[in-house]
Order: sequence, then structure tokens, then C-alpha cells
Amino acid sequence: MDIKIISETKTEMVFEIPGEDHTTLNLLKDELNNIDGVNSAGYSIRHPLVKVPKFLVHTSTKIAPRDALKEAIKSIRKELKSAHSSIESAAKPKAKASKSKK
Repeated sequence: MDIKIISETKTEMVFEIPGEDHTTLNLLKDELNNIDGVNSAGYSIRHPLVKVPKFLVHTSTKIAPRDALKEAIKSIRKELKSAHSSIESAAKPKAKASKSKK
């Protein structure tokens, strides 16, 4: 995933994530909005055929937007690794119970 930063201040960052769709963008938006110090995070896609979403993160002075983005990505990676492990565990064949002889 490539991120192109359009503008950045101490409390606001605008960036683009070319080629990403609502699945990834909503996940990132929700994770950013859960971080303490993030006032708002959202994105817009001007036209569905031109997949260059523009993202805006606005923070308080508690956390810089770039640090909030790093924290959100780290959290998403952790959640995805956990989900992957759970899926792999569930997909493993279970040992058949031995039948007792009478």
C-alpha cells in the first residue's frame, strides 16, 4: 500500500491511497477514530472509476496525525495476525475420537 501525503500540519494530515477500496479505507478510518487524540478521520472517493481516495486525519495536540496513522496500521496488523491464526486453527482437521470396544 502506497501512501502519498498531500499536506501535513501538527494536527492535520491529508493523504491519498491509490488503488484502495472501501474495505481497506473503512478499516483504517474506524481504527484511526478509535485512537485517543484523533478528533476525526475520514475519506472521500471523488469518482468510483478513479480509485484515488483522499483521506483526512484531524488530531488534537495529544498525538501527531502521522503517529496516529502508524498506530492504526500497527493495530490493524495485530488484529489481522490474530484473525489469521484463529482461521488456521479452525481449519486444521480435528483428530477423530477413538471408539471404545465393548
